[in-house]
Amino acid sequence: VTTASRDEIIGLDTHLKKLENLVRGYAKGHSTPNIVLVGPGGLGKTLSLAYIIGATEDVKPLRFFLMQRGLLDIPALAQVNGYKPVGIIDDMISEVNPKVYNMMKQQLEGLQDEIFGRVLVIISGNNEIWKDLPDPVKQRLGGVVLEYKPNPESNEALLKLFCKKFKVPYKPGYLEAVKSDNLVPRQLRDYVRAIGSELAGKK
Repeated sequence: VTTASRDEIIGLDTHLKKLENLVRGYAKGHSTPNIVLVGPGGLGKTLSLAYIIGATEDVKPLRFFLMQRGLLDIPALAQVNGYKPVGIIDDMISEVNPKVYNMMKQQLEGLQDEIFGRVLVIISGNNEIWKDLPDPVKQRLGGVVLEYKPNPESNEALLKLFCKKFKVPYKPGYLEAVKSDNLVPRQLRDYVRAIGSELAGKK
């Protein structure tokens, strides 16, 4: 499973702390609502999921499961004994299909409350997908919502991070170049990667 360290994530300290506290509380037996990470693509939702998997490696009862295609694996997870399962639905945008959501609704209602006493579900998706989910599904899946928004104040730190990663000498002009474009972290990464490729081609 892919993990990420705190050093790789800029500008999301509050979200990461909240996410980690909730997951650790769940592992200790606390009543924990499902967690929804909502925001445009490229802001660090998937990276946050990778972080929480790595950050809680010391919590032995936790087991993370990637759940796709309308939570087809949920019934099996609900039967797990001996540890605390965490189901992850990453990037709901890939699941935009009314039939899938209808199936989710039927499965969740069929299980009633059993799963929510046995499995913590963490979901990431963009605002439009979450907003358009049928209310019964949203009510079942919803809980703590962490909203991800662009944070231009983090751009300089992000550019320096990506420059280090791709071995590109940082220049203040890079920050000036992206100021007017409202780029999200993923786009900043691709911007620096392109600079690295261009510099490599000139050698």
